[in-house]
Amino acid sequence: MKWIASFPGNVAAGLERASASITLNSLVTGQPSAFIEGSVISAKRTAASAALAARVHTEQDPPAGVVLIGCGVINLEILRFLAAALPGLREAVLYDTDPARAEAFARTCAPHVVRGSTWCTPRSVSACSTSRSPSS
Repeated sequence: MKWIASFPGNVAAGLERASASITLNSLVTGQPSAFIEGSVISAKRTAASAALAARVHTEQDPPAGVVLIGCGVINLEILRFLAAALPGLREAVLYDTDPARAEAFARTCAPHVVRGSTWCTPRSVSACSTSRSPSS
């Protein structure tokens, strides 16, 4: 069983927005056998399913870029999985209502996700809109 608690106010306090608990039950008796923090497991499972769907739905015409709305833990994992599932990706456009969060996301993902590519850099973020309104 998976239980996720989401507290959006945590982000402003420097904490993760969500936490998760996973209870594993014995296949023999059904009794709980493990209780673990599961936010990383959940983020990776969500990302893997998104990347698999992207690969399957774009097989005939693989994309060169991706747009991510929201620069949190799950989209970072999605970007990591997309880099593996769609090796032709060369650009990521990031949007977050907080421009500093988008900039930090780009700095985080550039060295770890894109190995040798020029996409998802802080420079590419400054070219996309990260403001609260489209006219800004």
